[in-house]
Amino acid sequence: MAAINGMINDMVDEDAWYHAYQSRDRRFDGVFFMGVTSTYIYCRPICPSRTPKRENVRFFLTATAAEREGFRACKRCKPERAPGHHNDGVIPDQVRKALHLIENGFLDHDTVERLANVVGLTSRHLRRMFAEHMGITPASLAQTKRLQIAKQLIERSSLPLSQIAFQAGFQSVRSFNARIKEAFSVTPTDLRRGARGTPGMWTEIRLRISYRPPYPWRRVQEILRAELLPGIESLDETTYKKLIMLDGELAAVELHHDAAGNCFELAIQYRSPPSCTIRSFVVQARVFLDAAADPLRLSHCFVGTDLARRFEQGVRLIGALDPLQMAVRLILQQTMSPDAATRVLLHLCEDVGDGVSPLPELKRVFPDPHRVQHAVGRVPVIAPAKAAIGTLCRQLSAGRIDLYPVAEPSALREQLRLIAGIDPTTADAIAMRATGYPDLPCSDGRFESFRPWRSYARFAAECGGS
Repeated sequence: MAAINGMINDMVDEDAWYHAYQSRDRRFDGVFFMGVTSTYIYCRPICPSRTPKRENVRFFLTATAAEREGFRACKRCKPERAPGHHNDGVIPDQVRKALHLIENGFLDHDTVERLANVVGLTSRHLRRMFAEHMGITPASLAQTKRLQIAKQLIERSSLPLSQIAFQAGFQSVRSFNARIKEAFSVTPTDLRRGARGTPGMWTEIRLRISYRPPYPWRRVQEILRAELLPGIESLDETTYKKLIMLDGELAAVELHHDAAGNCFELAIQYRSPPSCTIRSFVVQARVFLDAAADPLRLSHCFVGTDLARRFEQGVRLIGALDPLQMAVRLILQQTMSPDAATRVLLHLCEDVGDGVSPLPELKRVFPDPHRVQHAVGRVPVIAPAKAAIGTLCRQLSAGRIDLYPVAEPSALREQLRLIAGIDPTTADAIAMRATGYPDLPCSDGRFESFRPWRSYARFAAECGGS
């Protein structure tokens, strides 16, 4: 443990990184990437290929940085499947926040100028800070993220290539083809050979979401089970299932935990492609599972505190596949028990009809903000909670509030606090779980000493397990 703590204390020590690669330590998967100068291939620390000589190795904080230096992704370890990575306090807050938003797809639909404005910088200053601290540009990082999801969709779905281009966040098929060829030295058609597909009424996409161990699956199951809505969601020893509406289209989602592979298999079934990008929903699933958590670093940061034992076991900041459902639950639980809140939520749910769902055991779905706004008036809830839920739904419908991971965490927190009937603690919790941001402050000032991991400290203290 002392040796590993030393690596954490000096993560710019490339000899320590090389040692981590030699040991194939999965706890460093996605924390750094290794480029081999004799082949110009870059790999994850867990790559099963033969260890190259130290003098032939270069290290990079991101896959993007390796690609900018001309390295290509390894076909054995598949860097596109590496877990994401929360960056710590070594870099400025604005850069950390920008990285979080880019990871969650902000630049798929917006500009670097807008991103800079959101984090409180000029675009020129943001680019300069990225170059200084990360060795990359914001746009190049976003491009890598699009390529990574595109490669998985090409290899693990039967979607038409032209559709994958837009589902992965590219603006044109031409750009998609060129970038795939540049990044992987093959065309999308070449990558598609051998892709799996499922013919029939329902289209199925299967992707892999990797994480760094340990993953406290039993504790996560307890949290999910406490909030489960029968008929909408189900949970067994290894698999969580849910019916959900994606931009008006019914979809069935399955997350199967593969403990041996340190990953979740994400399956999405739908009849008509949702207008949102699949990348957006994959981001949602990653935030829901907190796949980007770095348990080794977190455990080290909480050594000597009352929360140390919990972090040794692994703590995950559980999000929400349906942020509105989560937000309504937390508002209701301000004045009623979790079981009572579940009963109210079930009153709001809608039947999808016999034979419509691809998952026979699930027949209902949580509705969109417009329907929730109208249905909440008919359920037994005190007036302040009804008013708060109604106001939230109106603002969501009007686009004034966004409960998805692309929302700027601090701004969302303040917007929620302005809604009458939502107390500050609930606003904090909704913003924390909706965005998955690891360092949101707490209303009462607790956990300030745990920066830049305040969200983790709060979650561990309140529901992170014993």
